[in-house]
Amino acid sequence: MHPFRLHSMIVIGLLACADNSFGGPRERDVWHSLEAEGQPYGYEHTIVSKMPSGNFRYSIERLQLIDSLGHRQEISETGEYVVTPQYRPLSITVQGTQASGKYGATGSVVDGDLVVVSDRAGLSARRRLTIPPGVVPRICLDDWLGDLPAETETASLQVLHDGTWVVGEAAIARIRSLPDEWSIDFGVEGGKGTLRYDRRGILKELDFKAPKTRLRRCSADKAKTVDYVKLAGRSVLMFPLDRDISTPERLESLVVRLSWRDIALSEFVLEDRRQRVMTTSADDGLFSAVVEISPPARIRADVPFPFDSSEFETFLAETRYIIPRDADITAKANEIVAGRTTATAAVRALSEFVFKHIEPTLVAETLTGPEVLRSRKGKCSESSVLFASLARSVGIPTRIVLGERMAAGHWIGHMWNEAFVGEWIPVDAGANEVGGSCALLKLIHSDSVWGTQSLRWALTEDFGVSISDYRMAGQTTDRTVPVGEHIYTNADYACRLAAPSEEWTVQDKSKPGVVTVRFRIPGQDDVHIHFVAFGLPSAAKPKAVVDGRLGLFRASYEDFKVLTNEPFRVGDSAGHRVRFRRAGEDGEKGTIVTTEVIWRHDPYGYLANLIAEGSAHDKYRVDFMALVNRFEYLSDD
Repeated sequence: MHPFRLHSMIVIGLLACADNSFGGPRERDVWHSLEAEGQPYGYEHTIVSKMPSGNFRYSIERLQLIDSLGHRQEISETGEYVVTPQYRPLSITVQGTQASGKYGATGSVVDGDLVVVSDRAGLSARRRLTIPPGVVPRICLDDWLGDLPAETETASLQVLHDGTWVVGEAAIARIRSLPDEWSIDFGVEGGKGTLRYDRRGILKELDFKAPKTRLRRCSADKAKTVDYVKLAGRSVLMFPLDRDISTPERLESLVVRLSWRDIALSEFVLEDRRQRVMTTSADDGLFSAVVEISPPARIRADVPFPFDSSEFETFLAETRYIIPRDADITAKANEIVAGRTTATAAVRALSEFVFKHIEPTLVAETLTGPEVLRSRKGKCSESSVLFASLARSVGIPTRIVLGERMAAGHWIGHMWNEAFVGEWIPVDAGANEVGGSCALLKLIHSDSVWGTQSLRWALTEDFGVSISDYRMAGQTTDRTVPVGEHIYTNADYACRLAAPSEEWTVQDKSKPGVVTVRFRIPGQDDVHIHFVAFGLPSAAKPKAVVDGRLGLFRASYEDFKVLTNEPFRVGDSAGHRVRFRRAGEDGEKGTIVTTEVIWRHDPYGYLANLIAEGSAHDKYRVDFMALVNRFEYLSDD
């Protein structure tokens, strides 16, 4: 008999056994495809088997392929969970790989408690969980629902979430028009959505809007047919600027109009010392608010710390990711603030440490404060979590803020902190920015990361940001100042670039938020030489920018190969140079070679590239490097 047909008969047999085994775990072997807008990007394989002891083993295999702004990540996990017929957990074994590296967890019952030892980012942690009667591991939820009487319409339960090992409340309701479909709300720990089952009580489909997740039952072969899902645009709250604000650092004021659907205004926190809500409107589920953002005011407070008032208890506490009482966090925080007598001075020192300590990395997962301290990598959320852990450990109340940051021609979903120094002030440690700027748009704050996430996921459904008005400091009336046809000068970005030949001409190809010019060589339309100037946060090092672009290129081009990748200085500015080749696309001849140089001179970043067919690239490479080396930074003097 063909192996596939034999396998199918075994699976059918297992499912048939489940028809008469409601009441406790049901043996099965099923595959589910993980999809985003119809594209499969992962799977879950679940095997439930009865053990000789009468207990049940859940074996889980998971895979996700994620392309986060060009950074491809394969997230895999296998796990085994042993539970009693009443779903009481007995043991746990999990191992997998995330962007931050390998991780694992083992757990067993000790004196009635579940003790879990986990290892991630090179850091071990031990948690002892008292499991009250009736708590159901999330992996057993399908079977638990199958046990409910047919007349059940609503119910609540406590769920043990795998991965976080947190016990949280869940509320369920049967959708009466579809008796095998349930709505479920896990709260901030796990989101909310719908679950649909077949007549045997086996999950057919899971559809969550927050976070956006869809599982569909399918064959093993179909489940394994996956490709990388791209996280960009609305999925990461990223929107192009609709006004030409090329230097957000120079904003003196900004007025934005926010629009969204089906989220009450009370879910936001739009008012603080920087932001003022000017108008709001609501019409049939469609909401809008006009918000004015003012420049950072002088920090008026200059008071000692620690703060131990009960008023700040929640902003000094330990949460899922913010762990101020960790021994390494406490020791490092005390070392950093030693000799500082005021909260403001301590906050500045902590921000500078986080900025210098973390190598910006687009990890898909969220790490805890101690894990960030150990691994030294992460995105904006890791900077926020580490700063909050350090600040709270020395008695400085700290909040997590979710919002948008204006950079490189876009609004980008962002996370930062607010610290209490006698008054609440914004702290973006990833950019070492204390006091905030008009480039930051706050949407909500909370004592924890979890507290911001329900709004974050809801906004991916329908959210927009448009700029109504703005004012720049020292704004020039003529942003682009031509000195000659072969010379480009930009007063806003304080730079001048002269072509190596007077026969070359400059063509402006700028877009809102990013200045782009092309240097054209007569008779060589297939040779592309560009210069780009843009605002660059201090945290973004030239190599990190190069790595991000290489990730995008690698995902977009065929026959892609990096030829050189090295540090490079442009005058007295640190930079990075990369050369790579790729297959030609429509309208291009032969193999295309690119040399790209990125450098910075705070607060700006500059990029120059040469893109041409291999032989033409080699012919003009010397001229291109002469162009780069003629770059001038115009001082304010």
